[in-house]
Amino acid sequence: MNATIGNKCINCPTYADFKNLFDSLDLNADVSLWLSHGQEKFPSWNIMRKDNLVYLHFFPTEHDAGTHLRSASKELVTFHTDGFVFEIQKGSLTDPVTALGVIRQYFDEGTLPSNLDWEEL
Repeated sequence: MNATIGNKCINCPTYADFKNLFDSLDLNADVSLWLSHGQEKFPSWNIMRKDNLVYLHFFPTEHDAGTHLRSASKELVTFHTDGFVFEIQKGSLTDPVTALGVIRQYFDEGTLPSNLDWEEL
């Protein structure tokens, strides 16, 4: 797998490599990264981190709007990343430990955890 942050592409062949990268992200800045299978852009993850809040958005194919955590909350959290502003419902955010568990399962099994409430967009 490859992780892309801005214009920088980082090879992450194992979950441990990705976890090291994730743990090294600057918590004082909003950060967005993409995780995909090398030359193939899809399936891919968009992962945004702001302090101890993480947004996970899975795109199975190029023309699929994807899947994210379902939110009942109308409260919005704003992310400023890569020159863009994103407003995400707070209920669609999770903590770093849960986010890493999701990505670990994806590395190990290629699936999304069924114990979380995913919403197809």
